[in-house]
Amino acid sequence: MNEIIEKIRKYSVNLYLVKKVRKNVYNAVRFPNDIDQQIRDTYVSNIEHFVEGKSFVEYDYVHSTKHSITKLSTNKISVWENIKNSILEAKANNIVLKKKTFNDDYTMIVLEFIDDNQATAVYAVAKYMKTKTWYKKSVKFAFLTDAVVEKKDDIFVLNGNIDVIISDDESYVLIEKNFEDIFNYFETAKEYVEESKSIVNRWDFLTNTDNFFAKVLKGKTRILKFANALKNAKTDWNNVSKEDVKAELINHKEFSSINFDEEGKIICTEENVDIIIDIIKEVYSKQLFTNQIIQTKGV
Repeated sequence: MNEIIEKIRKYSVNLYLVKKVRKNVYNAVRFPNDIDQQIRDTYVSNIEHFVEGKSFVEYDYVHSTKHSITKLSTNKISVWENIKNSILEAKANNIVLKKKTFNDDYTMIVLEFIDDNQATAVYAVAKYMKTKTWYKKSVKFAFLTDAVVEKKDDIFVLNGNIDVIISDDESYVLIEKNFEDIFNYFETAKEYVEESKSIVNRWDFLTNTDNFFAKVLKGKTRILKFANALKNAKTDWNNVSKEDVKAELINHKEFSSINFDEEGKIICTEENVDIIIDIIKEVYSKQLFTNQIIQTKGV
């Protein structure tokens, strides 16, 4: 991260306001004025201050601890290419923010830090704070010549806190809640899980998959973890028999909360659903020489 900060400190900056029009469709407008060095330095300093002293952990849909920054592969942010393309279109066609088209209804602020050759870009993304929502109880004023008048419209605020930094193949999540809101991460994951039901129904080792899905869909963390497991698990669970699953699990105390029905299938309960997700997510592994079960980070 220090290397990224040092790079963007020297880069020029373009600022875009991006609006989600509908699912997977975005429109971007470019800020009409060049961003001066002071504003650029303010953003860079804010990023530097936020990440100072924090460790980095892999993003696994579970919110990180207070003193860590999560990172993930950029290709896991499925809508980013659409957002980036809207930015490139605004740049190519000189689509700029204008007073007559401004409506305070944007989704995100995107700062494009770019080198002198226009070849390398780092993107800093922040959730757009709508003035009418976040400052609805405030009385807003602006200068018109030398007079100060109340302004109810045509005002917007640049959020100085960056939520996500995207640098080539790696992305760094500074504010996880805003990251999930900006990129619709939770809703996308939930939709993916719901669409996977027909696949899970074919798995041989679970009894009553309706019951399993009901418990998975009860919690945000479970939905996100299960979506991650479905997308990234190395095992093809369609080819794993209930006999093999039972034979493996009954030999280890780590899975003592799991019971089986008369057919040898796992009975899902509120007490063991998270362990079942972890099994599917492949967070358990055997030590090579002791044959003991250890818990890993999973997929």
